Amino acid sequence: MKEIEQKSQRIEKTNHGLVLHCDDRCYEVKGMARQGTQLRVVLRVSKQGDKENRFEQSSVDLYAARSRNWFASMCATFFDIDETQAQDDMKALIAPVEERVGQDSQETAQKTNIELTDTERSDAMKLLQRPDLMEQILRDFEGLGYADEIINKQLGYLVAVSRKLDKPLSLLIEARSSAGKSALQDAIVFFVPTEDMQRYSRITDQALFYKTEPLAKVRG
Repeated sequence: MKEIEQKSQRIEKTNHGLVLHCDDRCYEVKGMARQGTQLRVVLRVSKQGDKENRFEQSSVDLYAARSRNWFASMCATFFDIDETQAQDDMKALIAPVEERVGQDSQETAQKTNIELTDTERSDAMKLLQRPDLMEQILRDFEGLGYADEIINKQLGYLVAVSRKLDKPLSLLIEARSSAGKSALQDAIVFFVPTEDMQRYSRITDQALFYKTEPLAKVRG
């Protein structure tokens, strides 16, 4: 673990986040996520040398003054310090958390830049040149145990591979409750590499407006 001195405070980088040490006050940060106007973290505070191992933990948006001040008020009581001092501790977390989130994003981008081997590329070209390509795709779906809805499977597959285009296609699956929408979706995304996929089980109408990165980032 690497340590950085910052005035009277000390930042300790960990495998899952970082820890801000202010005298005997410890602010452990995990679960960091920067999205639009939010910088959300899971923050755990404890006191060094506390034999009872007491702590407080909550999810905090470091960009929101109300969220920071609410948690700072709790920390002031927990550490028995002035609330202004606790607020300063919270503000001191913003810059190192931003830096760590940026580093994690760069590492993720590097990991997703996967190159095919010559053998894999040759096998892929042979598959693409087969005159019965669409039939083979259906056979692959059947191998997954999904044998119905021929047109929907082919359409879903084409939409999935269109992620490589500059203007990818979109697909909306509509059906009555318990009609198998999730089963069709699961079968389609099985053919999509994990590095090319972002999966959400539920999303609000406004969530996409606050995304700083596009959903489709892969080009080929």
